[in-house]
Amino acid sequence: MGLLLLSVGIGQSWSVSLGIINLCLISAIMSLGVNIQWGYAGLFNAGIMGFVAIGGVSAVLISHEPVTEAWASGGFGILISLSFIIITLICQKYINRL
Repeated sequence: MGLLLLSVGIGQSWSVSLGIINLCLISAIMSLGVNIQWGYAGLFNAGIMGFVAIGGVSAVLISHEPVTEAWASGGFGILISLSFIIITLICQKYINRL
């Protein structure tokens, strides 16, 4: 593995090689956490991967500048969709009471 990382560093760049090392360390820590929860405690926890997904999405959203045309075209439509969601939730609560 060390020779492969060395060849990536020489052939491509050292930042790519260090990025690979970084991802390997993060994956190792996550797998240890899943192993402790599922292996020793017997608990299956899919929330770990959910939080990883939320972290990935938040990194993408923060690092990319927003598309102003998309916000401008969906402005009033988003409010209408929100009102439909609220009305649906109120109807669902009312129907479950019956």
